[in-house]
Amino acid sequence: MIHQTKLCWGLALAVVLSIAGCKKEAAPAVRQPSQVSVAQPVVRELTNFLEFTGTIKAVESVEVRARVEGFLETVHFEDGADVEAGDLLFTIDPRPFQASLAESQAALKLAEATVVSAKANLRKSIAEANNQKVQYERAAQAAKSGAITATEIDNLKTLWDAALANAEISKAMITSAEAEVAARQAALQQAKINLSYTKIHSPISGRMGQTLVDPGNLVGGAQQTLLAQVVLLDPIHAIFDIDERAYLKFLDKHGGSRDKQHKKEAPVFLARQGDQEYEFAGTIDFLDNVLDPSTGTILARGIFSNPELRLTPGMFVRLRIPQEVRPDTLLVEEHAISTDMTGKTLLTVDRDSGNIVQLRRVELGQADGMMRVVLSGIGPEDEYIVEGNQRARPGLKVHVQRATESAASEASAPQ
Repeated sequence: MIHQTKLCWGLALAVVLSIAGCKKEAAPAVRQPSQVSVAQPVVRELTNFLEFTGTIKAVESVEVRARVEGFLETVHFEDGADVEAGDLLFTIDPRPFQASLAESQAALKLAEATVVSAKANLRKSIAEANNQKVQYERAAQAAKSGAITATEIDNLKTLWDAALANAEISKAMITSAEAEVAARQAALQQAKINLSYTKIHSPISGRMGQTLVDPGNLVGGAQQTLLAQVVLLDPIHAIFDIDERAYLKFLDKHGGSRDKQHKKEAPVFLARQGDQEYEFAGTIDFLDNVLDPSTGTILARGIFSNPELRLTPGMFVRLRIPQEVRPDTLLVEEHAISTDMTGKTLLTVDRDSGNIVQLRRVELGQADGMMRVVLSGIGPEDEYIVEGNQRARPGLKVHVQRATESAASEASAPQ
């Protein structure tokens, strides 16, 4: 009986195991296609630009210095104030220079009086010489009749010669006195100039910098103490270097010569750091006369209107000069572009193969707002991924939707 029970349990267990073995294994989970947004390149006319980096420089910048030695008395402006040419900026204690001017005036008057005295002496000497000449000539006539001795005639000749010598000395004294007058006039002029230097005026219109010396300090002397700086901010310059290849393109575009009129007609556009648009328009007003052989570049300068003072000297900027116009330029959204070890890439979707992702290597051109020019690698009919790049992989299938029209139109708007 016990044996039969064990046999029944064994048969039941075998049946259960047999049923369990007949169940199929669970199928692996199927990967769902990633969701991506695609867009076609924008095709439109676009101007090609030469692009550079540069710095802002004031058209005029003047260091205001003390040209005479003295104690700084007054500062007549506030730091950062706008001033006009001729505005009074600083006053140096003028009293020592006023005293020097008075002394020079007195010395000039004394020299002029010396000239008057020397001329009077000359007239007296000439009169004396003429008188001695008359007496000598009369004596010479009298000597013919024996009325006067030869010794007396010799004495009269000596007196005449002495009178002539005195006249020559008076002439020399006049020359010396006139030279002294000229020297005193120069000293007086210098004293006036020094006195004028005690009032320091702005040489240009512009904006003042920080006052570097406080009133009460001794300034000037051999070092000509720097007191402040004033710069003209409107208009303003941008300085940049053009490489030789771009320089040749520039010459080809603007007449192929260094004619000054052509340079002035060449437009240039500027953007500050962080600006998306090149909103500052100017012109090229200077090209250097030599290329630097060590860098292969030539210095260029653009001039820009700056009425709101949004451009400041020392600021780093981006510049571009328009060149040829390309009628059918392809542009893609900047954020859709990736970079690997071999260069720039875009992910496209091949609709004919069932929405399979493909990797395209592209050659890029200039930026245009939020867009980037594509020179080669894709065509106008291709669809590239603008959203979902991180989920898409080359060779995998994706679920595709078109990018919103508003976003596409905003990104492709001309700058």
